[in-house]
Amino acid sequence: MRKRVILKTVSPVHVGGKTQELTPLEAVINQGYCYVVDESKMGRELLKKDMMDCLYTDIDQAGRNFQLERFLQQVKLLNTDFLQKSAAYSSATRLRSTPRRLRPFVRDAWNCPFIPGSSIKGVLRTAVMYGVLKRMKEKKPEDFKRFLVNEVKKKLREFNNADEWKRRKPWFKDKIKRNIAGAIEGKLMQNYELPLHTNARRGPTSQQRDIMRAVKVSDTTPLDKDSLSLEEVQVLSLTKGNEVYLKTQLFTEVIPPGAEMEFSITLDENILSDFSKKTEKNGLPYSSMEDLLSFLNEFTTDLWQFEKSYWGGVYGPGSSEMQEFYQQESAAMRLGWGSGLGGASLLMLLPEELRRELRDSLFEPRGQYEFPKSRRAVMDGDSPRWPLGWVTISIY
Repeated sequence: MRKRVILKTVSPVHVGGKTQELTPLEAVINQGYCYVVDESKMGRELLKKDMMDCLYTDIDQAGRNFQLERFLQQVKLLNTDFLQKSAAYSSATRLRSTPRRLRPFVRDAWNCPFIPGSSIKGVLRTAVMYGVLKRMKEKKPEDFKRFLVNEVKKKLREFNNADEWKRRKPWFKDKIKRNIAGAIEGKLMQNYELPLHTNARRGPTSQQRDIMRAVKVSDTTPLDKDSLSLEEVQVLSLTKGNEVYLKTQLFTEVIPPGAEMEFSITLDENILSDFSKKTEKNGLPYSSMEDLLSFLNEFTTDLWQFEKSYWGGVYGPGSSEMQEFYQQESAAMRLGWGSGLGGASLLMLLPEELRRELRDSLFEPRGQYEFPKSRRAVMDGDSPRWPLGWVTISIY
């Protein structure tokens, strides 16, 4: 079964690619646009104007402090005509100067932004795991404790029993986080049997036994290469009195609200049938597209309420705008960077005490604060205006 899906952004969306950041060597802001340089194009334009030697000299003298914007201004080439001829693409922006670091959006070979199917399938995967565990928590609390709570506690003990020098290392914390996720996924998602051929030399791998193997999600259709905007994103944190303050400034390419993209979801019923032949009496977590989308709806609705509750309990910059945003009907999905730990994990299902223990061990100790404490928001002038990542979907 295959469904065509139209995705529409409700708030700005960012999905990163292989290039994690661009520097002032690679991007220039001028007259309301950020131009990301194509080295070949700019090289040809500078050669035409006999400016290559000037560029090399300036780079040599400035070293790490070299800024392309400043160089172009000095040689009187900081203008729209030259930048359009030299750019791979551009993004509209309200910024007036080129930031030292900016996060680009994932793009195809023609520099057109798109959302990878893997990002969408990752949300579906989390939604299925969340739904299975939520039902388990309500109907079989002992199983829920065994599958989730005890697994988290076990890995936290492993962390706390490690040498002190290890516990201080980010790589070791990341390893424990991956181990927690891997153990839970293995039990919930990769424990489904497939019929074996008579001449098979070994059993199926964990990937072959993964229930999400039956789901295929395409990349979205690409947008025009110049259709994104470069926005200031702030990491917002809280004081002891639950007042919001601006903590960290970031600059990010985003799909603006109101953009539409298309993708497809395919459910391979033959694979599901193979799984069901070898599955124990509890059955498969889903057996139809409707089941899958129901998991997504439940997870997104709970996440929306989780965020709405957070913003309803704080005050300060952006709080009224966020409270207003979450008064509308729930979106259908939250995608990409900035969707927070709640959107990328099973955090909402954990008991509050265990959530804090997890935070204090593997993240940062924050006393009695709610976890997660911080949020990312797109700025409108001096005020936070939009949460990141919310979209609606229409299915055909």
